[in-house]
Amino acid sequence: ILAEAQREARAQAQVEMTSSLKVLKRQLKEKLEKRLKQELLHKLQQQSGEAVEGLDQVGLLVKLNEVKQVVEHEKGMMAQMHAQKLAAVRKTLRAREAEAQRAIEEGERLRRRLRECESRCAQLDR
Repeated sequence: ILAEAQREARAQAQVEMTSSLKVLKRQLKEKLEKRLKQELLHKLQQQSGEAVEGLDQVGLLVKLNEVKQVVEHEKGMMAQMHAQKLAAVRKTLRAREAEAQRAIEEGERLRRRLRECESRCAQLDR
């Protein structure tokens, strides 16, 4: 039992060490990558200050193009919404014009009917 407990303790310790080593390895890798990036950036800036400015300008141009694309997309969306609203207004206008035409026709029909009734009344009065 004691030997088995010692083996389990060793195995657990080995797992913990392996885990700790993995964490340390990852941390060291991150630090190394960060240091290398900083050194590379420093060397690039020393070698060509103008090139860095050029890269900044290219970055600004890329951002400008991205903004233009977003604006064009929004412009297209707004145009589409405008077209939809315009179509809805036209549809409503046509419906109201049709209603108005029906009302005019009904009014004319009622006027004719009124004239007929007045004519009959006039004939009855004679």
